[in-house]
Amino acid sequence: MNLFVCTCILSLCLLVPNVKALIKCYACDTLGDSEDSKRCGDYFRMNNQDAIDCQGICIKRRGRRVVQDGVERVEVYRQCYQDVNQQDRCFDETYNGITVNSCTCTTDYCNHAADNGVSIMCITLILFTIVFFIA
Repeated sequence: MNLFVCTCILSLCLLVPNVKALIKCYACDTLGDSEDSKRCGDYFRMNNQDAIDCQGICIKRRGRRVVQDGVERVEVYRQCYQDVNQQDRCFDETYNGITVNSCTCTTDYCNHAADNGVSIMCITLILFTIVFFIA
């Protein structure tokens, strides 16, 4: 019985997205020569005060554009995103005329990183379940 209850709780944690009415997301891109554009790229240097309130989830898009004589420029876009799936996931798409890898995420400030993580609540429940069955 305990195994069944723990399995159900763990399954619900992994299946239910961590969504709030408003979420804090970074909103910037690497286009242009502004200081924010320079801080928005792969070597991300923005802070939490730079984030904005978003309805929905956050997204980070990264792709390469050939600009001149075969030279490639990395473009990064961080912004709010309206997604019917409302979950952490990565996918390839065409955005702003180039193929980009896009990753959505559902926690505050989450579109700063290259990868999406698992929520603290899920990690806690997984550890609790492991300790419960070992003890």
